[in-house]
Amino acid sequence: MKSIRKISISILILSFLILGCSEKTTVKINMEALGNELIEKVGFEDELNKVNDINTINMLYDIKDAKNTILYISSGATAEEIGIFEFENEDLAKEGLQKAKQRIENQKVNFDGYMPLEIKKLDDAIVKRIDNYVVLCVVDDNEAEKIINKYAN
Repeated sequence: MKSIRKISISILILSFLILGCSEKTTVKINMEALGNELIEKVGFEDELNKVNDINTINMLYDIKDAKNTILYISSGATAEEIGIFEFENEDLAKEGLQKAKQRIENQKVNFDGYMPLEIKKLDDAIVKRIDNYVVLCVVDDNEAEKIINKYAN
């Protein structure tokens, strides 16, 4: 009788461990704080301006299904840019990631031939999906990735 009880308790404990380990936690990024920290601590050459007009954001990224968006763009003299997008789910975030990558490719075409240093920034751009978020940062400064990774945990 004792051995059956021990087996039952062991199975119960094992079940809790398996269920607990398989539960997925979703990252929650404070988008405002991330954007502000990137602006304050990363060495951008150009002054970045916050874009609040949803039509401009849609035109630049073709992302129409983001829950929240923070976008900073340069004056046009550089390709520097910050984009932070929050989506309802991972599938939409994966689509958003592709659109952010397309934005980088479009910018390469725009800067090709007359600003080769900007092409290098675009080649090295940070474009990543973190759960339901997509973060893009175009800058020639390694500090940006460290800051973004800090918010990803």
